[in-house]
Amino acid sequence: MKMELIWMVPLFLIGFAVVHLTKLMRLYLILLEQKLNFKHFVLTYLKTTFVNLLIPFKLGELFRVYCFAKETKEFQVGLFSVLVDRFFDTAALLIILIPFELFLSGNVTFVTAALTVFSALAIFMFAMFPGIYTYLNRYLIQQKTSHRSMLVLRGLEITKVWYDYVRNLIIGRYALVILLSCVAWLAEIGVLFCLSGICGTSFGIGAFSDYIAAIFMSGSSRLLKIYSIAGISIIGMAMIVVWIWCHSSKSLQGGRKQ
Repeated sequence: MKMELIWMVPLFLIGFAVVHLTKLMRLYLILLEQKLNFKHFVLTYLKTTFVNLLIPFKLGELFRVYCFAKETKEFQVGLFSVLVDRFFDTAALLIILIPFELFLSGNVTFVTAALTVFSALAIFMFAMFPGIYTYLNRYLIQQKTSHRSMLVLRGLEITKVWYDYVRNLIIGRYALVILLSCVAWLAEIGVLFCLSGICGTSFGIGAFSDYIAAIFMSGSSRLLKIYSIAGISIIGMAMIVVWIWCHSSKSLQGGRKQ
């Protein structure tokens, strides 16, 4: 690394902190009603992020579902909080990525197109569900009395409970969640720019598109490998610090009680 680029190291560290503080705030906002202990929440976030960086292709999100389901003692909370977090993260990425790919590179990558289709389908299904539920519920109650129709009705009611839960997760806060998601991605682009400078490689829309594609198993990215190694190191150290903080607080509280 050239000496004139040494200033990028503190910028990278600050940017990395901003990225994960913003993502942490977004997930905490989604889980606000659960009234989780903030210290334990931070430790769980760091632990699951560490695993996410360690395991490729976002498979670490399954571990995050498990951890927050265990933390809240409700599988539904763990599953849907992570799904909502992922959806808004993807939506913010597309808000930034699509204009850049269209106007700078002139083409949309397969991963961007696939994520766009998936997000559009998710929004369409979520918007259409109340009408579909009302129609099917009325039809099954009035016209069908078989065991199979009762099972379908039961499944429909379970889906309605899930729909209501997700709706309550996002109602009144979706604008702030999408804003935090956009800030996180813009900060991450800045972090990747700094990392490219530190490594002596160029960074542009093509490199960023390759980075995103590699996350979703499409192609490879040297930048992603370096970012993952750096992220594992930083998050690992932060996790140890927060773990000590949490357990020292417990020790102090125990000493005061005695």
